[in-house]
Amino acid sequence: MSDISGLRKSPLSMVWLNGCPVSNIAPLKGLPLKSLTLHLTRVVDLSPLSGSSLERLHIGETPVEDLTPLLGLHLTRLVFTPDRIKKGLEVVKAMPLGEIGTKFAEEGNDLKPPAAFWATRYGSLRANLETWFNEGGSSRVDRLA
Repeated sequence: MSDISGLRKSPLSMVWLNGCPVSNIAPLKGLPLKSLTLHLTRVVDLSPLSGSSLERLHIGETPVEDLTPLLGLHLTRLVFTPDRIKKGLEVVKAMPLGEIGTKFAEEGNDLKPPAAFWATRYGSLRANLETWFNEGGSSRVDRLA
């Protein structure tokens, strides 16, 4: 199913579109959604979700790059692909999330409290940067300039 216009004005509170070739979620605007799964879809634009009462969102393995349309939402769970995000991570970090991760499926999930997720995700990067600076990395850059 690639056309979800039939869902417009429905009373649905949960929608799962796992693996569907959906790219346009505009018909979902204004629905009383609490949970939306777009895992493995072609959705790029999340702006139809702006101002919604959504609590749980799964956009893992989608081409979504911009999370700014989620500003103001009160998500309690987010599943996404952080490496693809180019804009709006600060929006997610400010949310009252209870759990966040990169996968949520029958075969398992990696949902964690936000502090643990961000520490796991970026803790090793921080450690690498600290080691690099402590070993004179900044002076090496100065020498290259």
